[in-house]
Amino acid sequence: MDGFEPWLDEKNLDPGMEWDSEIRNAIRRSDVVIVCLSKAAVTKEGYVQKEIRYALDIADEKPPGTKFLIPLRFTVCDVPDRLQRWHWVDHFEKGGYDRLVRSLAARSADLGIPVRRIGESVLRTPGGLAEKLEQSLIGQPGAVKQIASYLETFEAGLAPADRPAGVFLLVGPSGSGKTFTASAVAKALHGNSDKFFYVICSQVSFGTSKFTGVPPGYIGYGKTQALFDPEALAAIKSKQSRIAVLLFDEIEFATTEVINLLRAIVDRGIVELADSRIVNIASSLIFMTSNLRFSKPMQNSGKIEALPDYQGEVLSGMRNKFGPELANRIDCVLTYEPLSRDSLNIILDRELAHLQANLNTKLGAGRFDLEFSAHAREFIVGEGFDSSLGCRALLRSINDHLRGPIASLFSSGQIPPGCRVRVEYERPTRRLTFIRLG
Repeated sequence: MDGFEPWLDEKNLDPGMEWDSEIRNAIRRSDVVIVCLSKAAVTKEGYVQKEIRYALDIADEKPPGTKFLIPLRFTVCDVPDRLQRWHWVDHFEKGGYDRLVRSLAARSADLGIPVRRIGESVLRTPGGLAEKLEQSLIGQPGAVKQIASYLETFEAGLAPADRPAGVFLLVGPSGSGKTFTASAVAKALHGNSDKFFYVICSQVSFGTSKFTGVPPGYIGYGKTQALFDPEALAAIKSKQSRIAVLLFDEIEFATTEVINLLRAIVDRGIVELADSRIVNIASSLIFMTSNLRFSKPMQNSGKIEALPDYQGEVLSGMRNKFGPELANRIDCVLTYEPLSRDSLNIILDRELAHLQANLNTKLGAGRFDLEFSAHAREFIVGEGFDSSLGCRALLRSINDHLRGPIASLFSSGQIPPGCRVRVEYERPTRRLTFIRLG
């Protein structure tokens, strides 16, 4: 939200910054302060955390009738006397989010900010994040549910403060969406699918300078930016969310140095750079993908047999390869299912929409419109259905049977600007045909 900057937690302060003064300044600069109440925030004696007291002290300075504080209860707990006079909301009850938005609406007219944007920026609707992920991460409802649950816990302020918001091990067949998950989460959180760190572990041959930088006095010092440099981390966050998304692909190929670095991250949420700076990355989601021990047989339905046992075997394999220090700190093993035909049809819709959008953008006035018969669609999906390759086989089918032929027809002048092209399936020759309609 433009103009809204939530303050950093105490561990993210820069050297020389004092928590007490910084939080007072942050509250004083804020137009709206949402006070998160839980059993941990309110003692039996009715006292509240000092941060809440600061907000109350500053609220007392506001003119009478100013809607400045919105107490928000995440659990059943006492509302201190000093907060009773403010309009407070139970987020855990049905309709709680709607009440929060109505509370924000009372302030939105003064701020000149649309209420919907305030609500989405400050606190996401329960299920809203899951819906966004489901639109991108097709065919993996279990993974979507687990990831959304950890994110909502973090944004509610109920996650541990000294470790990442979630550490996930992603296992399953090739092309099922494991690597794509980080991109989908970045899109849901930041509105940009490129806002995440992508580390292919098999390509990190030795050392950790890629992550922590080159030590002073060594060749290359100061010439390249480390992945975990504070500025680099800030670049993959946004005003919508302060969570950084980190992907370690093919974790089974990680070197000992990388595994040791990961242990420190998942255990304490910190990284020590080569120049001795300590960087807090607790506000992060860490995804590790692996094909480790992916040898369980599939049922005819395509589902992994004895799922709990399988996940146990995966963690056992992780312990054997990397030791318990890393394996025991994995919050959740996400098992990805082979993509069904229904899932591939949904992905096909998305890819065809992207294809048309690219034509519109790149060709401009020379654009043309595509339409597809049901049989043509069935052929593309059928040629791209391979349980061992998943989405990759479908993308290959689209390239071979659609993009290539269309590019050839366009470059030869057979598709004039502004026309419509209908794609049909010719059964005798088992190929697609392209018909110009005008």
